[in-house]
Amino acid sequence: PELKPLKNGIECSVLTHVCVSDVFGHILCYSKQTKDLFLYSSNGKMIDYSSSHDDIYNSIKFSKSGHHIVCGGKNAAVRIKELPTFKTRKKFKEATKYKS
Repeated sequence: PELKPLKNGIECSVLTHVCVSDVFGHILCYSKQTKDLFLYSSNGKMIDYSSSHDDIYNSIKFSKSGHHIVCGGKNAAVRIKELPTFKTRKKFKEATKYKS
């Protein structure tokens, strides 16, 4: 199958994370290059997208309910984001403030 741009000419080859929700089958794609999150339905229709302007995510996981994602990035903050709006529901303070 032919790869088509997701947004602004971004092709699948620049995606750094792809997750699939066990509950709804939603597909979450993330590009570190552009800091964009994309949420697709199980049939491939884009539901919404958002930008992580202030962070580059290294880890993204769906919650067990499928209604949220948990993101962690280079600034050492962890965020819980509501789907499909990507609204941040909780931000945990930077772990770098704590030393062992």
